[in-house]
Amino acid sequence: MPPKRRGAHEQKPFPIPDKIPNDPAALLELLRQIPNMNVQDMMEMERKMDTLNSCSPFPSKRAKKLITRIQAARHLNEIQENDIWSLFGLTSEDFYMESAMEVGAPGAFLHVLTLCTDFAQERMDANVKTALSESIINIRKLSVFGLAEGLLNQNNKRNADLDPIREAIIPIILQDTPIREGFPVDITTINFAIKALAETITAYGTQHRIDPVNFYVVHNPELLMVIRTYIRNELIGCPLASVHSFMQVSSLLCTTRFVMGLGMTTPHTGIYHMREHGFLDALESVAKHMTNQYDSLTMVRESIKILNFLPPDQSVTAPVCPHTKTQVRRLCDYCAAPEKPSDPLKVCASCKQRRYCNRDCQIAHWKAIHGAECKQLQAQKSSQ
Repeated sequence: MPPKRRGAHEQKPFPIPDKIPNDPAALLELLRQIPNMNVQDMMEMERKMDTLNSCSPFPSKRAKKLITRIQAARHLNEIQENDIWSLFGLTSEDFYMESAMEVGAPGAFLHVLTLCTDFAQERMDANVKTALSESIINIRKLSVFGLAEGLLNQNNKRNADLDPIREAIIPIILQDTPIREGFPVDITTINFAIKALAETITAYGTQHRIDPVNFYVVHNPELLMVIRTYIRNELIGCPLASVHSFMQVSSLLCTTRFVMGLGMTTPHTGIYHMREHGFLDALESVAKHMTNQYDSLTMVRESIKILNFLPPDQSVTAPVCPHTKTQVRRLCDYCAAPEKPSDPLKVCASCKQRRYCNRDCQIAHWKAIHGAECKQLQAQKSSQ
């Protein structure tokens, strides 16, 4: 009997190394060797990378400067791709997600998307047809995904201002006229937008605000039909902030997230309208031609369960808790109060080694101990 051939798309398990390289170039080389890494492997990789970063407090001052610089831009050409990568990195780090939202990351991403729309209108009005730079494309792509990532945190879901996110994301999915004509959306960006809308829907559910979901999504046949057409098993690039690069994953990880989010937030009307617009047929058709590649088959099967009014596997459909972690922040050197990202601690102007939440704490610490240690700290720093 001839040996059984491995399917063309069947995925071999990838052994996660015990030690994740800290050097970005070495990490990127490792990631290039694993184009078919599944979700479990990705989560294990992220967990190991978290252990490398978990001791570093949220960089409030750097984040504020970064956001101020982004929001000061009046044209898309003034936005630096590296700035968006940096902000995305802060937003996608579990230990920083809440701090990034508090300091204003969603507003910065939304400002970028506004500039993208203005840019699209400008190109359409001038009938410009020249190719867009990869940098410009990545800036929008990362901004959309950054909005989705921030809403993976349960506390952010409770506190986020969701209406501006919804208002920015839906036109991208529908590719309204200026976007379609002046700044077309690629397959990765539109899937990121679908994922961002999915996270927004689940956040509306967390806030017990179902009316916007019903009005803008459930009873929006054009939107549902567009999303339905993207239920396909295509490769898209998942951003990795640590190496400023993208790793290939299945687009179904985004579209199934929408199905599960809408189905669980509006378990009657949402499921009914998705079935009416062919979501179940599309998922069943995709499932017939899939193996476990990119681990998206599990997500497809759970989505089919939901559309058949069956209870899903909660470990698959509710991946929230892993992203809701105690935020790592600096502490005041006198009262030990955690730093507020929107109001960074003040640094001692002389030694630059001690931080305080206000002038009173600085004076009290100076009298208690810092007056005696400040010069020693300065000397230590200058000798290094």
